[in-house]
Amino acid sequence: MKITYLPILFLLILFGQGCKQENDTCCNPQKFNYFPISEAAIKKTPYFTNPAFDTLSFVSHEEDTITFVKTRTDSTWNCEYASGNPDNNTQNCYQILHNTYKTIRGVGSFDVTHSKENRILGLPYNVTDVIEIKFSNLRFVFFESLINDTKDPNYVGDFYIGNKVFPKTFFQYHNFNQAEVGKGYFSAPYGLIAVTDSVNMINWKLN
Repeated sequence: MKITYLPILFLLILFGQGCKQENDTCCNPQKFNYFPISEAAIKKTPYFTNPAFDTLSFVSHEEDTITFVKTRTDSTWNCEYASGNPDNNTQNCYQILHNTYKTIRGVGSFDVTHSKENRILGLPYNVTDVIEIKFSNLRFVFFESLINDTKDPNYVGDFYIGNKVFPKTFFQYHNFNQAEVGKGYFSAPYGLIAVTDSVNMINWKLN
């Protein structure tokens, strides 16, 4: 199986191409504002820049293994009217990077999206980077701005799996607040490193 790996330079080239195919007038600066994902933000996770993470393997506490292989990376734009008002004739376009994975061993699924979004992180609105990871039936959303933030209440520091240490780790619950469903642990150099599936009573760790 051939794995498609898009270097950052190629992703940057896609900035001007993705929307052009959808709308010939999209590049008119009087009507569209573009918010691309920066190279520095992309580098904060290994999924889009490090080919060593094109194949991911997780093992459960019952010694079951799931292996995923990245098959492609897509770069698209999500455009919306500025301030949510169609009358102002201006759209803000936020870049989205998405990795598609195929499961080659075990039962499960894996999905990663890095998007530039207009989210409320206090007032006023803020444009921020969001990393969404779907692990089978679980969904974890991490804010790029909080990666390595030791003041984040979900920051746990060094996280040990066996004799291996994963630095600057923090966690997020399924869909932000559903602790009873599951929890995902994230370390920037490795991405998602551990998952607690509370519904199926199974724990997964990066192998």
